[in-house]
Amino acid sequence: MSIVNKDIIIEVNDLVVQYGNFAAVDGLNLRVEKGRAVALLGENGAGKTTTLRVIASVIAAHKGEGSVLGKPLGGLGQAEYAKLGYVSENQKMYMNWTLERLITYLRPMYPTWDDAFCDELVEDFDLPMDKKIGAFSRGMQMKAMLVCSLSYRPELLILDEPFSGLDPLVREELIDGIIELMQGGEWTILLSSHDIHEVERLCDTVALIDKGKVTVSEPLEDLQARYKKVDVTVENPVKVELCDAWLNIETDHGRRWTFTVSDFSATSEGDLRRLFGADALIELESLSLRDIYLVMAREKKRVRRAAKESVTSTVQ
Repeated sequence: MSIVNKDIIIEVNDLVVQYGNFAAVDGLNLRVEKGRAVALLGENGAGKTTTLRVIASVIAAHKGEGSVLGKPLGGLGQAEYAKLGYVSENQKMYMNWTLERLITYLRPMYPTWDDAFCDELVEDFDLPMDKKIGAFSRGMQMKAMLVCSLSYRPELLILDEPFSGLDPLVREELIDGIIELMQGGEWTILLSSHDIHEVERLCDTVALIDKGKVTVSEPLEDLQARYKKVDVTVENPVKVELCDAWLNIETDHGRRWTFTVSDFSATSEGDLRRLFGADALIELESLSLRDIYLVMAREKKRVRRAAKESVTSTVQ
């Protein structure tokens, strides 16, 4: 008999989801601890939405194992769905219903439904109860989905591109509402979004997905501690042995060097002074999550381009 770790809300191992011959998810591993806010980041087609749909038991995986809310992957039942909130940009709603009718319909399905909390959310989001949802703006529809997914205080909240296409004010209101909810520490959030600035405000852990695999998964604080932008100025030109951890290297005739260190624990300021000289002017800058993501994306493109050029050279 396997022992379930109650501090782990989601655990996915070697997940595979295929559409024909295409593997949308290809051996993905992911672990989400209780009380964490985890962001899934990656390019379009990286497998983020498919992963979320499998975790929420919307679709089935072809291979892999794991657990969600203490149940085997793909085996969520009514009791687990009552603890799971799911909001997607492509989610269908009852457009001919008013919000009041939708809430009345949903309330009996969730034993933990909190009427006072629901009323508070509706008021905070400034939503009309007597207006048909089909007449709502996109931003109002996303707010309505959040009201319906949060009013029963789910243990796990899954958000798939919840801010896509929203105007800045509505996006700000949604984010402020979610941040306020998170203050109590009772929520676990798994979020997929292209809006990296908003992700940085919301999430404390980052998982990067590339071609259906998680390539990086660590607390945001640790990730930002690892990545540093380095600017070095020397009086006389120098030649230094380049390090694999240096990315996006630029130099001005050996007098000024600018690059990003991907693991600053392995390249300290002392190491840099030994390379560039004791009199070198060294400036270090912490990076935002957006900057780190761009550095990774550019390095990935550089590696792919180099590999392609190597193959072309070999053929010729």
